[in-house]
Amino acid sequence: MPPPRLRGQSVTHVPGKPCYLCLRKNSNNLRRLGGNAGPFVFLECPAQNTPMLAPFTWVVLVFLALQGSARQQDLPAASPDVQAFVRDALRDRLNADDIPDFHLSARSARVALRSEMPVAGLRLKDDALPHHDRVDFYLLSTAAAHAQADQTGQDVFFVIVDSPTIGAETASLQMGSDIVIHRDPSRQIIKMCCCDAVAVFNKVDGKWVFARWVNAICR
Repeated sequence: MPPPRLRGQSVTHVPGKPCYLCLRKNSNNLRRLGGNAGPFVFLECPAQNTPMLAPFTWVVLVFLALQGSARQQDLPAASPDVQAFVRDALRDRLNADDIPDFHLSARSARVALRSEMPVAGLRLKDDALPHHDRVDFYLLSTAAAHAQADQTGQDVFFVIVDSPTIGAETASLQMGSDIVIHRDPSRQIIKMCCCDAVAVFNKVDGKWVFARWVNAICR
């Protein structure tokens, strides 16, 4: 998510540099850089003397992000029923090749599954990992993804799930992909990735059967 503006802090915009505040105030003047290649795009604002975030602001934002990651590590584990539902839902949609933006995460036989479900306030365990012939899932925390991105200088993609709901006859799970972009002071990027949606399942003969996708969102 793009960082918020802090009041009273602005510097002169350097022409040719992507600018979040320009994106908010002059979205009609933005142009794409590099075509449509890749899961996200760079945005350039042609205007000069446009307020943007001062460098020290990024230090504050990084600190707050690290604090948030530490809090996520302390999330309680999801119940066994939720772990089992996540596992079965992922396996069902994987068999159907129908997970939003899964191709971004599946760049090798080993695919990361984010261990936190921040909206639900729960943490996944190994019991939530689906067993599959083509894909070897492993859990990856947000903090570990940031550390990996910073160490390797490569962006880290992973599958996400969140907001599980399980009723008597209907269940649902937010499912999709996301990315952690490695922090590099020399580049200023506006993240425009990735997609997720809510998978709805109906219980048929004691088993959860996929019904439809709802509430699709592409960031």
